[in-house]
Amino acid sequence: MPSTIPLDPHQRIVEASALLPAFGTVSGWASAYWRGVRLLDGRCAGGTQPENVLLCLGPTGKIRPRPGVDLSRERLTATDIEVIAGVPCTIGARTAFDGARKARSLCDAVVFLDMMMTAGAVTMPELHDYWADARNWRGLPLAKRALSLAQCGSRSPPETRLRLLWVIDAGFPKPLVNLPIFSLDGQLLGFPDILDDEAGTVLEYDGDEHRDIGQHTADNLREELFEDHGLIVCRVGRLDMGMRREQTLHRLIRARARGLARNRSLDHWTIDPPAWWRRT
Repeated sequence: MPSTIPLDPHQRIVEASALLPAFGTVSGWASAYWRGVRLLDGRCAGGTQPENVLLCLGPTGKIRPRPGVDLSRERLTATDIEVIAGVPCTIGARTAFDGARKARSLCDAVVFLDMMMTAGAVTMPELHDYWADARNWRGLPLAKRALSLAQCGSRSPPETRLRLLWVIDAGFPKPLVNLPIFSLDGQLLGFPDILDDEAGTVLEYDGDEHRDIGQHTADNLREELFEDHGLIVCRVGRLDMGMRREQTLHRLIRARARGLARNRSLDHWTIDPPAWWRRT
């Protein structure tokens, strides 16, 4: 393959894993991707340069440094390793641990944990169990902070980044993530990306797929349905999270203020599921 053509994640992982000594493993985004977390594919947010594949060798592992891989000689035990489709990978909890503590930023670390949990590659109890015994690891404070902010249910990295704008920058309480909202008579209204149930405020992230006319129409109908039942809706797109980030922060602050000041007697929504939902 010509050097000007970037390798796809699968090929990059296969080629990097072939460098491993007898005791060693793939970790970080590569382990996450290999176990099915497709949204962690080694492509940097907002950039074109892919992330290196992390190879964990343990304290005595030896291979020569080379482009495209990062080498870790930190602690590694046999219980940290499992072979998946022929590739040695760190277990889910170690994968999340490495991905969070080696992330470029707090937001990237939380995104990593969110995507791992939503894909079912690790659970929150497993993360807490693994973190509990961690001592003197590089990047541990970042990982612990990320764990305190992580939530299962986020369906994309931009949704997580929007939630962190809400929680970190605006200083608001942790919201609910992709949970169903119902009318008072038991109708399913939808699954908002983010819900502050105290303020009755919904945040929706509109990714590029929302430009499709069918999806855009469905988004508008859902927004009207939420608002008809007393919810405040704030929709955010890619541009809003980039050059308009500061304006977006003020929009979120105003949206929550409107929600807190709303006439709650007009609320016709609930997060308590009706009997028919609990039976499904």
